[in-house]
Amino acid sequence: SPYHIQFIDIINEFCEQQKIKIEKFYRMSVNFTYNNGHETTDIHTDHDFPHHQIIIYLNDAEDKNAETVILNNKNKRIKPIQYRGICFKSLPHYLIFPKFGHRVILIATFKKGK
Repeated sequence: SPYHIQFIDIINEFCEQQKIKIEKFYRMSVNFTYNNGHETTDIHTDHDFPHHQIIIYLNDAEDKNAETVILNNKNKRIKPIQYRGICFKSLPHYLIFPKFGHRVILIATFKKGK
């Protein structure tokens, strides 16, 4: 994509603020989600090997219930607020599809550096 430099810049700025070191990227993508008749995605991890991932919301989703839910001992729910981001280990997670409007997120999976 001709936009890859801008997305790498967004991830690098987030990592600098959070003091996260990336050894190598496994995957980076932009996900556009909308009401498709389903309530949620399946519970999943992005890879079947250890990894970390960053999710950054690129827009203010109109439906504030269109959250990302990370399943751990606290089941963390991330509201879809523009430029809000989170980094987490390869934990099971899912998203709640918006009932109206859309949400756009940047996802990067990576090996953490030392």
